[in-house]
Amino acid sequence: MNIREPKDFRSKNRRHVHTKHFKRTLARITSVLVLAVLLTVPVGYLAYARQLPAADPTNSLSAQAPQEVVLSWPANAQAAVGTLNGGILASTGHEKPVPTASVAKIMVALSVLKQHPLQLHEQGPIITITAKDVQRYNDYVAKDGSVIPVQEGEQITEYQALQAILLPSANNIADMLAEWAYGSLEDYFTFANHMAGTYGMTQTKFAGDASGYNPATVSTPTDLVYLGQAAMQNPVIKEIVSQRSADLPVVGTVYNVNYLLGRHDIIGIKTGNTEEAGGCYLFAAERTLANGSSVTLIGAIMGAQNLYRAIDSAPALLQSAFAGFGPITVVKKDQVIAKYQVPWSASVDVLADQDLTIWGWRGKMPSLVYPLSPLWPDQPAGKIVGTLKATTKLESKTVNLKLRSAISSPTWQWRIMRR
Repeated sequence: MNIREPKDFRSKNRRHVHTKHFKRTLARITSVLVLAVLLTVPVGYLAYARQLPAADPTNSLSAQAPQEVVLSWPANAQAAVGTLNGGILASTGHEKPVPTASVAKIMVALSVLKQHPLQLHEQGPIITITAKDVQRYNDYVAKDGSVIPVQEGEQITEYQALQAILLPSANNIADMLAEWAYGSLEDYFTFANHMAGTYGMTQTKFAGDASGYNPATVSTPTDLVYLGQAAMQNPVIKEIVSQRSADLPVVGTVYNVNYLLGRHDIIGIKTGNTEEAGGCYLFAAERTLANGSSVTLIGAIMGAQNLYRAIDSAPALLQSAFAGFGPITVVKKDQVIAKYQVPWSASVDVLADQDLTIWGWRGKMPSLVYPLSPLWPDQPAGKIVGTLKATTKLESKTVNLKLRSAISSPTWQWRIMRR
């Protein structure tokens, strides 16, 4: 016989079972939560305590275009202009090698002084004129070349020989000097062409004779500016080409063919003309600008109708070239130079804290350097984070760079949740 439990007993029993189950489940959930909290707290702390990434700078300064400098180029001739230490400023373009005429004697002077260096006010070794040297003189006279008379047995110093080739432009002495220094014209050409390469004269060739009378010696205005830069950096050559006259053995007083010397700020350096070359003029001029900077310009004109056209076109070219120097505004106060990319907030601008204006050639923008290092949080607004340095061939200037706004610390939520 089945004995059934009372209904109220069964209900109480079920409630008891459910209560026990609920308590066990709650205990399990509580344990899991406690374990999760115990695990999350250190993990969260480790995430929070991780080293923060740096704010990295990126460039925002837009490159400015140089100003146009209008130069007074000679008509019907090639030309180029540069500075003593600043390379080429401008040229007429599309240059092609043409005969240099007597401007080639500048390379003779440089090469001889490499082999037999002189200090200022030194005369150097004595050279005795030979029968071969007399024959050279006669040969150039027959060709209507520029010469100075010589006599067999005459003695002339190295310095006087350099004066002879750079002032009256004596062809016969140029060949004599090249052979005296290098043993033969062939060995001289080998040296001269190698040295031309070291000067950056990639379209120049020395051949035929040392004087430049032979049209086999060719160059371009740009290359001749490089040659003039090398010459005017040599104190002995610079001194000689600035002389109006010199007293030499046998011939007596000779005069500088460069009739613009001392005018239009011209301080040298060499003329040249032949039927094949036309008029050639390599010149240097020195002037103090309005800001007090001293500038030496080197110019070259080749292939003019004659020597007088070449020389007479130099002053206008010089005047326009000197006018090409002036103040250049590089940045203005509060101009954005760069930005810091902040991982936990918006980027922060880097500003120039004042105007920066520098003197230079208007046809070329100054070189700019502004290294910036990464930054970490808690950097105040206005903090100086670096400098911008602008440099031209005339001067260098710097301006401080500052933060527009603060780089603050990230929130704790970002610190924990970041990847």
